[in-house]
Amino acid sequence: MNNTDWDEYENIKDNIIYLDWNIISYLNKGLDLHNEMDRKIYCLSYVMNNILNRRKCVFPYSNGHFLDIKMGSDELIDNCLQQLFDISGGWEIYENPRNQDELMIIKTNIRERYREYSDYLDKQNEYANKNKVNLEKLIQPYRDNANVIIANNNLKNTDVDMVNKVFDALMYGEDQSPQIEVMKLNKFLRNIKGEKKIKYPNS
Repeated sequence: MNNTDWDEYENIKDNIIYLDWNIISYLNKGLDLHNEMDRKIYCLSYVMNNILNRRKCVFPYSNGHFLDIKMGSDELIDNCLQQLFDISGGWEIYENPRNQDELMIIKTNIRERYREYSDYLDKQNEYANKNKVNLEKLIQPYRDNANVIIANNNLKNTDVDMVNKVFDALMYGEDQSPQIEVMKLNKFLRNIKGEKKIKYPNS
């Protein structure tokens, strides 16, 4: 950081306030004060703009905000980044790579940082997709053998479903989330045992 940034940091370092992207996006929408949530957002906006000394506090952005923006419409990226800059002043908060229990903050070029993060995420997704294809090729023969065994042994529908769900979990399923697929399998097994019905995300 340059001297100006250090001076600004000294002013804001004790008043760092992190806002979820949903809150930030709400702050930039038209509000209906007959709605309770909108009234709360209005109060927050009023406090931020009229009560807080913005030279003494900061609302930093993070990669979490970038991820939310990237998952949205490409047409809205520029506006979203501008909103994020207006709120954060370009201050970024992130985990210390050497100590994940410690957060660090630095002033950055928000658009350059978004491009870097977006490129990184694209490469990660490309790598994950390649791994998924290789994993499917590895597991598919076992799935085919299981289907033969199922056909030859007249298994119950619940047994067939269980076998398919096991392979879905191994192959990440359509949402490419092994954690979600494993939770779905756990839910399925508990439900067929007659335990209390349970639900998990995307299930």
